Amino acid sequence: MTDENAVLIVDDSPDDAQVLLRAIKDAGIPNPVHVVTDGAQAISYFQGEGIYSDSKMYPPARIVFLDLKMPVMDGFQVLDWLNNRTQLGSKLVIVLTGIHDLKEVDRAYKKGAHSFLVKPCNAVDIKNLVKAFPDRWGGSIPGSLN
Repeated sequence: MTDENAVLIVDDSPDDAQVLLRAIKDAGIPNPVHVVTDGAQAISYFQGEGIYSDSKMYPPARIVFLDLKMPVMDGFQVLDWLNNRTQLGSKLVIVLTGIHDLKEVDRAYKKGAHSFLVKPCNAVDIKNLVKAFPDRWGGSIPGSLN
């Protein structure tokens, strides 16, 4: 696993972020994971600005869990921003949504999302993502094809 396989969770709910962090850990994912609470912070992270300027502490995120509904800048705006920044490299974007917001998933796919998870997420959900996108995670992940 390399630093280029860092995971970024973008979610304004501390509880939802903690559930996702636990699911990632329980799935045996060794990738470094960082959490930001809105789309504007995510962009600062991607650009290595401000507190995210130390690339050793905040390595480039290749995997992004993106909440669609957030204040300041929502997940759709982040997807639009990423689409215009090819110099940042390819990212696996998994959108996070509630069961009542599934109609928004199609819109997210059209904007470049690769997959989605319904909140709350669990370790089985994460393991299924590893199986679906094995080349994105890097390293030796239990139950993956790597």
